[in-house]
Amino acid sequence: MKGDKYGNTLILANEGYGFKKFDISDISQPVLLAAAIYTANAPGFCQDLKFSANGNYIYGLFQTYEQFRIYDANTLALVGFIQDIGGVGYGTTDMLVWGNKVYIDANTGSGDSLLVIDVTAPAIPFIDTSFQINVNDMKMNNNGKLFLCN
Repeated sequence: MKGDKYGNTLILANEGYGFKKFDISDISQPVLLAAAIYTANAPGFCQDLKFSANGNYIYGLFQTYEQFRIYDANTLALVGFIQDIGGVGYGTTDMLVWGNKVYIDANTGSGDSLLVIDVTAPAIPFIDTSFQINVNDMKMNNNGKLFLCN
């Protein structure tokens, strides 16, 4: 599905198989460091992953169950989650990170919503802002200004 890079570490959303973490110090020979495989207590189809601004956490979007999850980037232990963010569509959800905020284009059955999740306290993330808007693409400049295409 989607992924992200921080330093020499690459993470890839692996749909129904969780996600994978690679060392890409040698880009021609990536090394699998770990795979987060989900159990009956933590299933879900991983659609997108992003590193936190400082690389200490991984933010994940999942189609089912805990739809927004925060993992420790070193141990891959689950740190916090939001059970329902209003829908994560198959392969269509985008996510951006700026400081302690995560911006999500949540593809719900009734239309798209732009969500802003506050991750200042990773164990207790919460939706700070939510409004309906059809987002086809979103980008952010170096100053944190969000640009939406709809």
